[in-house]
Amino acid sequence: MDLYSTKFLVTTLTFSIAYIIIVTLSGAFRSGIAGLMGDHTPEHEGFSSLNPMIHVSFLGYLFLVLQSFGWGKHIPINPLNIHGRFRPLKLGVAFFSDTMLHIIFAIVGLFVLIAWFDFRIIRIVNEIILYKNISHLYIAQTYPLYSSLSVSIAFILAAWVALNTGLAVLEFLLNTCLLGMHCIMGSSLNYMEYSFYFMFLAPLLLMIFFYGPLLIMVTYFITYAGLTLAYLINAL
Repeated sequence: MDLYSTKFLVTTLTFSIAYIIIVTLSGAFRSGIAGLMGDHTPEHEGFSSLNPMIHVSFLGYLFLVLQSFGWGKHIPINPLNIHGRFRPLKLGVAFFSDTMLHIIFAIVGLFVLIAWFDFRIIRIVNEIILYKNISHLYIAQTYPLYSSLSVSIAFILAAWVALNTGLAVLEFLLNTCLLGMHCIMGSSLNYMEYSFYFMFLAPLLLMIFFYGPLLIMVTYFITYAGLTLAYLINAL
């Protein structure tokens, strides 16, 4: 087996481990939050389960294998089931709960990496997120005194941070479209005229024009938050 094949297998296995854990936890979390806000649709469809097979998307995992980035099954939310006081706030919490969870996951993962290694690990993680320079060898070369097990775990954590960062942006854009469509439906009797734009055209345009800039912004935010947390803990 040549070096390229070995690198591909290691990367696929590493990202698969992080992917399965992430989509399972975030899917169950979004389902639970939706229930707390008043919509039990995800729970009735089984998404509250921690069974990974319920949350893994075939297409999303295929992209993960090919591009080292994938997504889980979309957790449906019916806004009509959410009502009462503070309804706009409840809708925002329900729709963007997974986005916030992904950001928190990424910050915690980066903090653990900084605490375990040092600040040089940030450059490696950001290279994975922004430029798709993915290889466990970068970690091994930067930290030659660390064991192979430590490098392997660090690579899984780096994949964890990278996937959570990308999914935070992806879910934010998708849920913005879905929530926007709901607002159109609530304010216009001719909402079906807009359904195509919000279900297909709007997500595509948002991905084309905003995914890259938002990914950079979120990456820098997570980096700053992870560094701040590391300094605070170290100060204690």
